[in-house]
Amino acid sequence: MARILTVDDKDENLSLLEDLLTGHGHTVESARNGAEALEAARRLPPDLVISDILMPVMDGFTLCREWRQDGLLKGRPFMFLTATYTDPKDEEFALSLGADRFLLKPVEPDVIAGAVTDLLRDYEGGASAAEAPSTIPTPVFLRQYNEVLIRKLEDKLADADKANRELLLYQQHLERLVDSRTTELKKTNAELRKLNELKENLTHLVVHDMRSPLAVILGALELTTFQANLPASVEDDLKKALHCTRRLTEMTGTLLDVSRMEAGEMPLNLAEHDLFDLACSAADSVSFLARMKNVRISISGSPVVNRCDAGLIRRVIVNLLDNAIKFSPRSEPVNLDVASGRDSVLVSVTDNGPGIPPEHQSRVFDKFFQVDAPTRGLLPSPGLGLALCKLAVEAHHGRIGIESEPGRGSRFWFDLPL
Repeated sequence: MARILTVDDKDENLSLLEDLLTGHGHTVESARNGAEALEAARRLPPDLVISDILMPVMDGFTLCREWRQDGLLKGRPFMFLTATYTDPKDEEFALSLGADRFLLKPVEPDVIAGAVTDLLRDYEGGASAAEAPSTIPTPVFLRQYNEVLIRKLEDKLADADKANRELLLYQQHLERLVDSRTTELKKTNAELRKLNELKENLTHLVVHDMRSPLAVILGALELTTFQANLPASVEDDLKKALHCTRRLTEMTGTLLDVSRMEAGEMPLNLAEHDLFDLACSAADSVSFLARMKNVRISISGSPVVNRCDAGLIRRVIVNLLDNAIKFSPRSEPVNLDVASGRDSVLVSVTDNGPGIPPEHQSRVFDKFFQVDAPTRGLLPSPGLGLALCKLAVEAHHGRIGIESEPGRGSRFWFDLPL
């Protein structure tokens, strides 16, 4: 079988040709440009060369011309295999240089194998390979060569221009689509804002209007409990009703305050206050709840004067203590600490409760969010206490956070700038 030299700057093309030709029993040597191919062929002339046209260093046209002018190589068959130069004038120019075959990709493997077989058979039978017309002077070759390159460049420019036009049309389509979607989103967002505002206004109105009848009910219940000679069952029912009414009154007040703070309509009554005193006062207000569970509130720290709204910050500490006591096991301590730093004061409440799962920790300060109080035998809450804490602390330009690990308790903290 024959030795065949394949020339192409793409490895995948060389690999496909090698597989095809070795499958037919030929030996294959590869080169990645015309200069490399000439060097290999002059060192050991092949029986046939198959070359691409568009390659770096030396292209296929120049290789073919050099091949036909080389005394050692000019009698050996030369085949072009290209996917780039597809114009009939390209083939005409290639054949004028002395090429024996001009095949266009994509081409069936059997066609390539057949052309190789025909050329090798003719060569072995003594037929001469094609020769370049010896009368073509170098200036003529260069002019014809430039014409081919210019024509190919024009084709490329035409293809690029077409691609740019298509890209521009697609870009304009995308811009129209984006504009349309943006308009729709703006309209949807406006509607959502309107609905949310309507919902907030309605909630505020309903809750506000509930306060007056609740106050009447609460007053009537308190007066009734002072009456003498009430049956024990009636007195017990009155106490339960009084407790629930107070709880409902507190919830409506908290909801109104949260709504006002979210809207930025709740002014702060700022003054200089000792946060340690506020912490002790908050602990006193929840001492009854702590005694019911035999929980001891341990207070540590020292006096720290801070400019704040005393009533609001006290409510924050009360909420944190209330949660800690609620979730603490019986007879377990709750620690309240006030620590002064260089630029801020840190207040923390630590319990030994069940802790909060990591997936819930980022949401504990969200309005209406509850972890799992009912499953732990606790009364469900509206999920407003921690939301109020977050809004109140942030209104003071402070920060609030949680550190918790399931089974190892929780530590709620907030800091306020000094």
